Amino acid sequence: MSDFYKGKKCAICGKDATRAHFGRFLCDSRECMDTARETRECVGKTLTKL
Repeated sequence: MSDFYKGKKCAICGKDATRAHFGRFLCDSRECMDTARETRECVGKTLTKL
């Protein structure tokens, strides 16, 4: 894990963050990534499902 994510928590579940997508810090969970994509807080900056 990068030092950038040290101390950061997943915005959905609260586990340690390992990535940043859709304007949020996220863990490795697919469910958290899907939830972040569906809430679309940063509309216009995210990709939609294909």
